[in-house]
Amino acid sequence: MNYHEVTEGMAETILALHGRDQVADSVQWKSRTSGSAHEYHWFLREGYSLLLEWNQSTGERYWWEVSNDR
Repeated sequence: MNYHEVTEGMAETILALHGRDQVADSVQWKSRTSGSAHEYHWFLREGYSLLLEWNQSTGERYWWEVSNDR
């Protein structure tokens, strides 16, 4: 299982807690790496987005944010 799959599963759980659509319904996904930290950003339907920061070395989730740009 790669880090994309791991974080996608975590993202689906986070979004479910917020009552939002699953990541599978996202229209765009991108990641950015800085050292051992990976930043994942999903742009979802209805103007919502999810930002998740993940530590590749330890598997620790740093933080996440769900926002609506509208």
